[in-house]
Amino acid sequence: MKKRVLSLNLALIILLCPLLSACTNSVSDSSSDRLTVYAINEDDILVRFLKKYNAYCNVNDREEDSVEFIYFDSYEEYEAKLGTELMAGKGPDVLALSQNLPIEKLIKNNNLLDLNEVINSLNPDFSFDNLNKVVMDSGVFDGKRYILPLYYSPDFLVTSNSRLDYLGADLEGVTFETLCEDINQGKLDCYLVHPGFGDNFFYSFVNQYIDIHNGITEFDTDEFRNLAEAFRKALVGDSYSDFYDYEFSSETNREYLFDSFENGFNAGSFGAFARSYLRSSNYILEDSIEKSSHSTKIFYPNFNREDKLSATVEFGLMFSSNCKKYDKVIKLIEYMLGFDSQSYYCGGREGDPESTSGGSWLPVNLEVYEASYKNALEYEVDEYYNESGKVTVSHELIEKKNQALSEYYRPLLEDITTCSLYDFEGITSTHISKNVLKSPIDSYFKGEITLDIFINRLTNSVNMYLNE
Repeated sequence: MKKRVLSLNLALIILLCPLLSACTNSVSDSSSDRLTVYAINEDDILVRFLKKYNAYCNVNDREEDSVEFIYFDSYEEYEAKLGTELMAGKGPDVLALSQNLPIEKLIKNNNLLDLNEVINSLNPDFSFDNLNKVVMDSGVFDGKRYILPLYYSPDFLVTSNSRLDYLGADLEGVTFETLCEDINQGKLDCYLVHPGFGDNFFYSFVNQYIDIHNGITEFDTDEFRNLAEAFRKALVGDSYSDFYDYEFSSETNREYLFDSFENGFNAGSFGAFARSYLRSSNYILEDSIEKSSHSTKIFYPNFNREDKLSATVEFGLMFSSNCKKYDKVIKLIEYMLGFDSQSYYCGGREGDPESTSGGSWLPVNLEVYEASYKNALEYEVDEYYNESGKVTVSHELIEKKNQALSEYYRPLLEDITTCSLYDFEGITSTHISKNVLKSPIDSYFKGEITLDIFINRLTNSVNMYLNE
C-alpha cells in the first residue's frame, strides 16, 4: 500500500513563515536552467520516475533537459520548505500527486501551471486524442489543465460468488445496500470490507460526493444519508474503537465480504490481471465469464452510486506556476505520455508482458493500452506457486484467462465513467482527508455526533476548504 508522505496545514504555515524560513536555510536554492524537484530519498516514487527520464536524457545527449533533484534531510524540513515556497510563488518546478499537496488550494490560488497554455504555445499540434479522455479530464479545472495523469487503476473491491454464498448472502439481486441491511440486521455475521480497508472505503465513499471541479458538495441528500448510516454500521458494528484497531480482526476472527486484494487476485493492468488469474487457486472469475452484465458482482466499485464504475489516478505530475521553463516542461510531458515510458510501467512492450516495473497500473496512452492488452493475451507460464502449493497451468486455463480478459475484464474497464485524483488505498493520507474530513468522520464513527450533525459539519468543513 502506498504511504503518502506530505500533509500541509496552510494556515499554520502562513502564520509561521518567518520561523520556517529560518529552519530551512540548510537547503540551497538552485540557479540551474534545468527543471527542479524537491525530494527526500531515492525510494520516493516521484524520484524513481524522474530518474528514468534523466537516464533517457543522458542516452540521447539531452542533459540540459534533465531534472535536478534538491534533497532534504528530514520530512519536516521538506514539508516546511515546499509549503512556504509554493504559497509565495517560489519553490521547485515539478510537483506530483504523490506529494499530497492541498491541490484544491493550489488551483484556486493560481499556484499551478496551466499545461494547456504551455502545450499550445510550444507545440500546438500536440493532441490528447490518443489518451484516455475520462482519466485526463480529472486534471482539468475550468478548462485549464493543471494536473497530468499518467497512470490509473479501477476502483474495484473484489469478492466471489462462492465467498458470498459461504457467508450466507442472498446472491439474487445482491447490492451494497442489501448486504449492509443483512449485516445490520444480523443475517450476516461479517464486516462489509476487510477491516484494514474500512476507513479507506468510507473516505472514498464521502469523496464521491465532493465535486472539487465546481467547488460543491452533495452530502445533504437522501442517498448520502441512507448510505452513510448503512455503511457506518456495516463497517464498525457496535464497537467504534475496533474500526481504528486493525488487530481486532485476528482476535475475533470475524469474516469480511470484500477486499481490494482477494484470493490472490489483483485488479489493475491487463498484465496484473493475467498473472493474478493464473496463480489464483480459486479462479474467482470463472463463473462470470459467459455473462455480459455486472449482475454477478465479482467486482464492485468503491460503492455503487448510480451503478457507475470509477477509477483513480495512480501517478500524476503538476508544475508550479512560477516555472518559466516551458521548453523543458513540454519535453518532459511528451516523454511521460509517450509509448516508451508508458509501456515500461504498464506492460506494453511487444512480446514482453512482464516488462514493467510492477506493471500494476493502466496507461493513459491508448496505443500502450492496446499493446498491454495484446501482451496479456499472449502471456503464458507452465506453473505457479500459491498458498495451496504448485498450480499447473494448462492450455485450457490459458484459454479461460484470455476469455476472462476479453469478455469480462476489458469490457468492465471500458465502462469506467468517472476518475478521481485520490486513489482508494491512499485516500486517507491525502491533505483533504487528514485536514478536512478526518475530524467529522472520526466523531461520527465513534458515535459522538448524530447523522444530521455529521452532515452539517462535513458540509461546512468541505465548503470552507473549497471556497474560502
